[in-house]
Amino acid sequence: MDIGTQVTFILEGQTYTGTIAKSYTNSYLITFTSPDPAIVDKYHNKVIISQKQVQAVKFELIQASCHFSDLFFKT
Repeated sequence: MDIGTQVTFILEGQTYTGTIAKSYTNSYLITFTSPDPAIVDKYHNKVIISQKQVQAVKFELIQASCHFSDLFFKT
């Protein structure tokens, strides 16, 4: 995976989403945010995780279609 890729990982039993900041031989430095002050205090929004424990976030594009006439109420 490349630097800047959004990933998910498990840290202390919770799933987090973060961004790869640096790549090492078998791990990644990932930046993330947490609403838990204890996690922020302990990790400072950065953690090194094994490449085997990281999954890329997949984005799906949803295509919506509608006709211009559908945007207005018909009375």
